[in-house]
Amino acid sequence: MDLIPLSFMLGFYVSFIAARWWSQYTAIPWPDKLMNIVAMYIPGLDESSRVVRRTLMRYLNLSLVLVLRSISMAVKRRFPTKEHLIEAGFMTKT
Repeated sequence: MDLIPLSFMLGFYVSFIAARWWSQYTAIPWPDKLMNIVAMYIPGLDESSRVVRRTLMRYLNLSLVLVLRSISMAVKRRFPTKEHLIEAGFMTKT
């Protein structure tokens, strides 16, 4: 009776686990690309352009933190309440 070699099975298992890990890693939303697009489409060195870019980037980071709070205990411990988000500068009181 021919059996499947153990090295083949281990290789398949490691390949499967690495592919699952990589798909989870690539599913993490990284805000860098969108921030570059915002910087490209809202040019200018004047104060109003800078405020718009900064506000959009703050909103983007806030949305990422709010999503990660629901799935990551480390983020939930760092930002347990809205007051912590306000102190960190992600939110404003108004």
